[in-house]
Amino acid sequence: MPQFVPLDVVLGETARPDLATVDELARLQLAARRSGCQIRLIDVPDRLRALIELAGLAGALGLEP
Repeated sequence: MPQFVPLDVVLGETARPDLATVDELARLQLAARRSGCQIRLIDVPDRLRALIELAGLAGALGLEP
């Protein structure tokens, strides 16, 4: 498995996260991996965490429990 450089994304209070937010994070992760990086989501609001899990992208986005 390739070693990726971590890229921290601090989310904090994201204003009204929705599935478009999840889509953008997934696209960001894809672009980061193509560049040899991997995003790490930090300070994820509960609502956004639930949407990421609902979309089945918790593993792909590196969302930790």
